[in-house]
Amino acid sequence: MYYLLTDEAGKFMGIWSAVGILPQVVGITIGGIILQLLRTIPNHFGYTSLFLLTVVYLVLGTLAIQRVRGIR
Repeated sequence: MYYLLTDEAGKFMGIWSAVGILPQVVGITIGGIILQLLRTIPNHFGYTSLFLLTVVYLVLGTLAIQRVRGIR
């Protein structure tokens, strides 16, 4: 079996916390910029483009996480 030392566990918890918070900060910023740039286009195209961008991010995240190997 593979056991983490307590120092390593703390380091990984910090990384896990940052990875959980960063997308929220970056997503709001990118979403606000997109909505501001596309506000003059009719039929709420800004929100449609945000939804499409979310799908693209989901696919990219799925492809990135497939490369992670599990603990053996």
